Amino acid sequence: MSSPLQPFLEPANVQQLAGEALTWLFTPAGQLLLASPSAQQLSLLSDPNTLSIPSWLQQVIEKVLASNHLDQNLEPQVEQLRVALATEVVHIPLTLELQWLADVESEASFLLVTGSCQDSHQNLFLDWQQLQSLEVQRLSHKVGHWSWNRSQADEFLAPPHIYTQIGRSLHEPFTLTSFLQHCHSSLESLQANAISLGNQRSHYLWDFPVKTAHSDRWFECHCLLHHDETGELLSLVGNIRDITEEHHILSLVQDSETRFQVLIESNPNGILVLDEQGAVLFANHVAEQVFDQSLSELQGKYLGLPLTLNVTVQLDLVQPDGSLRYVEVSIVPIPWQQSKAYLALLTDITSLQQTQQRLKLLQEATENSPASILITSAEGIIEYVNPAFELMTGYGADEVIGKNPRFLKSGLMSPSFYQDLWETITAGETWRGELYNRRKTGELFWDRTSISPVKDLAGQIIHFVAVKEDITEQKRNRELLDHQANYDSLTDLPNRSLALDRLRQATALSERSNDTVIVMLLDLDRFKNINDTLGHSYGDCLLQEIAKRLRYHLPREITISRLGGDEFLIICPAVKENIHLEKLSQQLLKIISQPITIEAEELVITASIGVACYPNDGVTPEVLMRNADTAMYSAKRNGGNDFQLFMPTMNAEAHARIQLETHLRHALEQYQLKVFYQPIISLQDNHVVGLEALARWHDPELGNIPPDRFIPIAEETGLIIPLGYRVIEQACQDVAIWQQKYNYPFWVAVNLSPRQLRSNRFTQITAKILQRHNFRPNYLKLEVTEQMLLDNTSTIAQMLDTLHRKGIALALDDFGTGYSALSYLRRYPFQSLKVDQSFLRDIPHSTESCALVKTIVAMAHGLGMQAVAEGVETAEQVEFLKAIGCEYGQGYWFSRPLPAVEIDSFLAVSTGHESIS
Repeated sequence: MSSPLQPFLEPANVQQLAGEALTWLFTPAGQLLLASPSAQQLSLLSDPNTLSIPSWLQQVIEKVLASNHLDQNLEPQVEQLRVALATEVVHIPLTLELQWLADVESEASFLLVTGSCQDSHQNLFLDWQQLQSLEVQRLSHKVGHWSWNRSQADEFLAPPHIYTQIGRSLHEPFTLTSFLQHCHSSLESLQANAISLGNQRSHYLWDFPVKTAHSDRWFECHCLLHHDETGELLSLVGNIRDITEEHHILSLVQDSETRFQVLIESNPNGILVLDEQGAVLFANHVAEQVFDQSLSELQGKYLGLPLTLNVTVQLDLVQPDGSLRYVEVSIVPIPWQQSKAYLALLTDITSLQQTQQRLKLLQEATENSPASILITSAEGIIEYVNPAFELMTGYGADEVIGKNPRFLKSGLMSPSFYQDLWETITAGETWRGELYNRRKTGELFWDRTSISPVKDLAGQIIHFVAVKEDITEQKRNRELLDHQANYDSLTDLPNRSLALDRLRQATALSERSNDTVIVMLLDLDRFKNINDTLGHSYGDCLLQEIAKRLRYHLPREITISRLGGDEFLIICPAVKENIHLEKLSQQLLKIISQPITIEAEELVITASIGVACYPNDGVTPEVLMRNADTAMYSAKRNGGNDFQLFMPTMNAEAHARIQLETHLRHALEQYQLKVFYQPIISLQDNHVVGLEALARWHDPELGNIPPDRFIPIAEETGLIIPLGYRVIEQACQDVAIWQQKYNYPFWVAVNLSPRQLRSNRFTQITAKILQRHNFRPNYLKLEVTEQMLLDNTSTIAQMLDTLHRKGIALALDDFGTGYSALSYLRRYPFQSLKVDQSFLRDIPHSTESCALVKTIVAMAHGLGMQAVAEGVETAEQVEFLKAIGCEYGQGYWFSRPLPAVEIDSFLAVSTGHESIS
């Protein structure tokens, strides 16, 4: 069953009852059921303690009820409402609308009374309503009342407690002016503030403090303004209310809210408040940053956070730049604005996650690093080693943690070294260097180490980190490379580079100490012949044996170096006494010439030594080496197995040789070298059978240069090759002409040098020369010395065989002056053998010489060769050679070497079958 008040609870009626209008609702018995707020104020004015109605209204109600007519429409009644304003008392006509309302369902009737005034009195009525409200508040002991007008004095009425609070007696006259003095203000200031508002507002409200005898109080003042028709201020009326407690509570609330706001916004964590469904109600600044959205954007959104209590979950949020932000979320229930809500605490763990990832990566890198890593405390006690350390040292982690790393020491490094290391790292600096340590097995090893201190935030060292790399093999390889760069690989003697460096050091030291430095250059005699004849391996063994002897017999302070090939350098530093250089050189020659047995074959080798001394013979290594070399070549020119002390004149000789070489090159370019011919005579009929082509040189500046001066230079410099081709070319050209001119088939002999035979193009060029001059190969006889047969046997043999197959005749020259030549007579295709002139000098007076020459000729015949005797100078020698069957002779007895013009005349006589005597 519905309530009797149901019709009046409709929205329209409720709005009317709750508005500013004067509205009352009565039962038919006159009982007041409802009253609007304005009507309630009028009731309180009658009796502040009970809800009643004004007497004038009571009279109207009684009159209506007495008629006992429940008509639907009652006549409106007009009552003159006496209104006391601040400046005057006026009467406002108030129209009362009376209406009976019936509830069909409950069959109940109610009287609705509504009061209103005309528009012209509306403002007065509103002011009156406000004054009535102030009066009600004052009578209920809530506020004080004051007023002011231009024609009357101001007044101030207040409840007793306000008098007490501001320290005034209840019986003491109290005005608005005196009250304002307690407010540290004045009536003039109040009026000025009111006047400044002009007609913009009819009332205003402000708070102000009042300093009382007991405490500071806060009051709220509500002021009404009245103006005349011109806008001038007529009066002020208002109330004052003590709001100290409210202000205190508000201040506490504001402080609490401020602290709460500070706590919320200064919290490093994000804070969200979610409703029961998970929608965002509030977010602090950190939460806005986490989700990259403002509070207004977040409010009302469902972020999908699980509303699970006592559980921490992790969110992986993708940022606008594509990076990930990791957030931990914890949910707790909280009350929020009188509703159930949830507080979500957001902890950004991105840095933590990144740090953990970096730590994990660092741990994996450390564990899998090929470098050994060792971490100790600040006191040097091992706290961690990685697997590479275990592999390097052989010690397991459980064996070394808690120990000092000194157990790795090899004992081969000085204590001061470790002291310097420790002082460096304890000073906060990084130490880098190499340590010679010992593995668990006892094996020594080198490691390249970097030790760095680790400091805390206060700058104190808390750890040391050592990173080690095993460089044993690397160091061994480096030492090997250094050794290879500075030592000869065959003899293990210092090479040229290291020897020159030591020579520089020796001369620098001697410069300060006024000592002497001896430089000796030693070169083996005919080593190339031995090397090529017996093989390179034999030659290598020979060099190793020589190096071994020198090391054994010479003191350690003497540097012995192999410069290359068969050349050795000996440096005697800091010689304080005058050493007998001749005696030292003789001892070296004796050491070298001791028989050497290699591969069951005994060999005796000699050497040539050149000696130069610092500072007399030079002050720089280059000059000393050059002068020692000059002296050594002087010893070689003396036949070897000799030594020479450097003399300044040797430089002149060396300079002369250089000058001669320059002239020789120019002579070849200018065709200054000529070919002379010496006849080879048949000893049986004294006819010319051949010619030996010989190079002769007349220099415009130096005059005639004998062959024994320019041929060795040509051989050394390689000029012998173009010179040799020049002689063969000229000889073939001349002899071809003479053969045709005299219609006589004589041959021409040309001497070959070792360089020519070693040239790959020799046979090819020689063949072209023969073809160019239409010269038959068998008329060209190439003479080879037996010394040349010892040079590069395989190459010589191949070359001689090629020449022989091309039809070129071969002769063995200077037989008997070399080594082991007899063994080669059967190996090579020689057609003739030339007996050296040294064997003919004492013939026929020396029985031994006669027997030796006879044997050589007989041996040549036995091998199918013809014999040619060189250096025939007497008739007795001719007769002896005839008697032993020697076929040919050559020498001054028959003719000296002649230029082409003169040999032409000689040939004319010979081909005319005239006797040559």
